[in-house]
Amino acid sequence: MKRKSSRSDRTPRGDPGNSRIDEIIGKGLELTKTVPLQEVSIVRLAREMDLTPGALHYYLDGRQSLTSGIINRFYGEMLLSWPASSDDWQSDLRDVATTIQQCFKRYPGIAAYYVLHNRFDVLIPAIGSADGEAPMQFFENYLSALDRVGLSREHTATYAVILLQFIHITAYATAQHQWPGERSDVKLQIDRYRRKEFPSLSRIGGAFAAVTGDVAFNFGLDLIVAGLAVEWGRNHGPDLAAAT
Repeated sequence: MKRKSSRSDRTPRGDPGNSRIDEIIGKGLELTKTVPLQEVSIVRLAREMDLTPGALHYYLDGRQSLTSGIINRFYGEMLLSWPASSDDWQSDLRDVATTIQQCFKRYPGIAAYYVLHNRFDVLIPAIGSADGEAPMQFFENYLSALDRVGLSREHTATYAVILLQFIHITAYATAQHQWPGERSDVKLQIDRYRRKEFPSLSRIGGAFAAVTGDVAFNFGLDLIVAGLAVEWGRNHGPDLAAAT
């Protein structure tokens, strides 16, 4: 016997389908604040929204459609907070990296997927979907910030990948409370071995045990920006010297 459709299975009068899809995708993105992206399924989302899976399938083609929608919404939200450009590429790049990291920290379920799985498995379908402009605009903005440094396209591309990897990992580590500064037992064990047999541990161990996510991110970002500045000097230094 065919099951009768419940009221929540049907699009209410006056409620366009796109509005309902926006609501579903928005709830899916919200779930990634507490749930890894790979666990945000049609069934899980239907349960959270007090609907039947069939109701969601009416608006979405399936799991991939849901995941692509979440990824596109994620990048669209990131673009809304994208920092303005200035004449200082180093300051701008720090602002861009911080903006990206803050967004991944806000949605740790996406950060978890990017660190533990192949992010291109969700990025490529999302970009290929009807609403895939947001991730492409993100990459345009991101690469533009790095392109302003003035390096070769090969070096720019490599730094772009390294910086993104750094952002993903630090955001995930922060969300998972993996920094030693968040673990009192790290300091406790280090203090047990503060003696002459471990001179470096005795000197540095206390500071190591105090490192937090914000400290590590800002310090690591400084190193990457400094590396870009050195690379710029290698490429442009002789030309500038000759010009003067």
